[in-house]
Amino acid sequence: MSRPLKVKYNGSAFDGLQEMSDSEIDTVADLILDEFTDVVGTGHVVVNAQSGWTDIGTFADTRRDQVVGTHPANTTIHTDNYVFRQNLTAVSPSPSARPHRIKYDSSVFKGIQEQSDSEIVSTIIGRAKTKLASFSIGTYKLQPSAPTPGTWLNVATVTNKTVTGNNQTILWRRTDEPTSTIVRPLKANTSTAIREMSDTEIKELTDYFRSEIVTSGVGKYQLSASTPSGGTWIQAGSGFSDTRHQRVNQNYVGNYVQSFTGSFTGSYTGYYSGSYAGSYSGTYTGYFTGEYLGYYNSSYTRYFGGSVAGFYAGSRPHSYSGTYSQGFTGSYTGYYSGTRPHSYTGTYNNYFTAQGYSGTYTGQYANTFAGSYSGTYTGYFSGDYTGYYAGSYNRYYGGSLNGSFSGTRPHTYTGAYSQGFTGSYTGYYAGTRPHSYTGTYTASFTGTYVGATILSSKDTINTLKLWLRTA
Repeated sequence: MSRPLKVKYNGSAFDGLQEMSDSEIDTVADLILDEFTDVVGTGHVVVNAQSGWTDIGTFADTRRDQVVGTHPANTTIHTDNYVFRQNLTAVSPSPSARPHRIKYDSSVFKGIQEQSDSEIVSTIIGRAKTKLASFSIGTYKLQPSAPTPGTWLNVATVTNKTVTGNNQTILWRRTDEPTSTIVRPLKANTSTAIREMSDTEIKELTDYFRSEIVTSGVGKYQLSASTPSGGTWIQAGSGFSDTRHQRVNQNYVGNYVQSFTGSFTGSYTGYYSGSYAGSYSGTYTGYFTGEYLGYYNSSYTRYFGGSVAGFYAGSRPHSYSGTYSQGFTGSYTGYYSGTRPHSYTGTYNNYFTAQGYSGTYTGQYANTFAGSYSGTYTGYFSGDYTGYYAGSYNRYYGGSLNGSFSGTRPHTYTGAYSQGFTGSYTGYYAGTRPHSYTGTYTASFTGTYVGATILSSKDTINTLKLWLRTA
């Protein structure tokens, strides 16, 4: 390798010329790197600026704006992009002075001559490139606080925003001045004389360093989650994460007066007195006193005191005290105290053996009836009805029905109901709703709601790091 030459001294006396050592060339490299960091050009890095520079990675900050603890049906994900760019414009060096080296011809000294471009790159610029691995002057780091050692300039701030507070990281550039005494390469002063290079002439060699970033890739930066491919890369600083508050199903206890527009396929376990006009296919195990206008095809296992105007196809093994105004074809096993003006074709499973009764019955009946009845029953019935009933029933019935019913039954019923039902809820609900709901809910909600909730906990969406290529 043809090293640049320097003046050799013996004390303060001139003692000839000598090739420079690596440590002496390092002092020249420090001045070149100082010039590189002071003058913006090829090799520099910015964030959300200089749109003509090369894109080296984007940090996307995503967030939800809904307050923690709220229950939005859906949320908009907002995104702020921080685009990192590096100037990779090609450079053509044209220095006014070149370092000199010893000229050899088959190992025979033939005098001195200027270094070529490739020799400048392999000696002086090569030492500058080596310094990058130790984060020398002119390098960048991405981390929240200023790196040490050295003096670092805040180039740009990147923010991860959430509704509960923000955190930031900063792109830093090292800008401290060289502290070593420069050992100056020699240059040709005239055709017959040599002289040490000035600071200005040494700084002109910076274009070789910038050109090497473009052509060799050493000195390039990349923002990515993992080590980039091709060459040797080191992490410049610390990783930075985009975080976002979670939106998941969670219990909610409070007063809810908004509308639900999802599809409900889960279970009710509390008190509901609002309105329900959609489709329900889950299990309701609470207390209901409102109006049901939609479609229900699962089971109801508690007290129902509202009205039904639709189709019900589930089971209702407990009490019911509302109004049923449509046909049903199943069985009741619970308590009924409302009005049922239409037909019943399900099954009563207890005993009732009387035949063809068309009069009025006002006492207590505890036997089996297997015939037809079209009169009025105003007493207590606890037997088994297996025939056809077309009259009215005004008291208590505690048996089962295996035939057809087309009268009115304004009082209690303790059988099983397992057929179709369509209507709407228009009341108060205080139970658990762990899934989605497609109707409109307009009344108060004071129970436990298991559904979409903005949590204080956060998901880490992505973690990116800044990488520097060193070889």
